[in-house]
Amino acid sequence: MHMNTPKIFPLFLAALAFTATSGFCDPIQDPIADFLSMNVTDRIEYSGTPEVVRRVKIDVDGDGNAEVFIGVPYLYSGAKSDFNWTCYMPVEGGYQRITPADKDISIPSFDKIFAGNLVEVSKEGLAYASGVTVDNPRDANVSGVESLHFFTITNNALVEEDRGALNLSVQADKKIYDRYFGPDRKTRSVTSSNTFTIQQLQQMGYTIPNWEPPPP
Repeated sequence: MHMNTPKIFPLFLAALAFTATSGFCDPIQDPIADFLSMNVTDRIEYSGTPEVVRRVKIDVDGDGNAEVFIGVPYLYSGAKSDFNWTCYMPVEGGYQRITPADKDISIPSFDKIFAGNLVEVSKEGLAYASGVTVDNPRDANVSGVESLHFFTITNNALVEEDRGALNLSVQADKKIYDRYFGPDRKTRSVTSSNTFTIQQLQQMGYTIPNWEPPPP
């Protein structure tokens, strides 16, 4: 297999103290309100006060219950259309945040994301490809992937694994790419996707944070 040695970057090394039955804290009732209240330094540096907030629901671990991703674009990161997210898992009485309290995760788009069995790790989860190289724009022929990313839920935490590059001229790598992104792939679909403007959120009663950097 022509792939880099897998490198695992856990977004949360251990489960949060809360579980559905632990009683350590109350479940989160509204993921959007929780997201807007978070203190994430990168949002000040890369996002600024958001113009839109997106909510995406997709079943990550195949248990029949959709996780909720709340995100904003990081306009000053060099990729203005790419969103960064916080993920929430449904639990009894509400939701549990399963990504760090001080850091968003990068998933550029859910449009082509894969949700299902990740063969290489024998687990249900998400897969997306970053840095896709197209050698013939006319027929959109993909020749390479800079990095294949897996997301799985372990101990009530969303964990990311960088599986490395794919060279589609190598048959083993092409098979992997086609499994997750080819025309015959078998994937769970996004349950819902909603984009809210700041004006809409204000009308719905949300407090909009000021994520602009302080004046010099």
